[in-house]
Formats: sequence, structure tokens, C-alpha cells
Amino acid sequence: MIKEQAQVTLKTRLRANPNLVLREESDGCAVLFDPETGALRLLNETATAIWKLLQQEHTAHRLLQQLRQQFEGIDDEAGQQTLDLLRELCSSGDLAILDELA
Repeated sequence: MIKEQAQVTLKTRLRANPNLVLREESDGCAVLFDPETGALRLLNETATAIWKLLQQEHTAHRLLQQLRQQFEGIDDEAGQQTLDLLRELCSSGDLAILDELA
């Protein structure tokens, strides 16, 4: 079964699901655990940074601005990959879409 991908734009306000547990590893990567379902998600260093930023509510645009401050080389392609990750995390219920700014 294929899940429909969430609609996330640069104006979408997002926040991490507070019920999920993040366990960071020494290499900057992390494991995201859902105690309700037992689901695990492996996060690379960038995805871990995204998850941490989304402990507070952010628009996708603001999130990309903060990532560009933390990491070198966040170009348009990396920005698109970030949006794709956000859509995937929303579709799986790991992130909540709060609303769309006008």
C-alpha cells in the first residue's frame, strides 16, 4: 500500500510529533522511535538536525534558512530534498502540519 505524500510548501508550518523519542548516536545520526507503534526510523546527520529544529514550530522556509546557517552546501537541490523529507515525515505522522501561512 502506497501512502499519499503530504502537501508541504515553503509556507507550511510544521512541528515534530512530541510522542516520538529521539536517540542520538555519536556520529550525529539518530534513531527515531515511536513507542505507540514500535516503528523505528534512522536519521542521518541532516535529518537529525531537522528533527531537533522541529521541536519548535517552523515553516519549511524558516527551517531551510536555519539549515543553511548550520550546514554548507544547502543549494536548491538540497532544499528540494529537505522538502521531500518533510513530506515523507508528515505522511508517516512523524511531523504535524499545523497550517499554511498566507
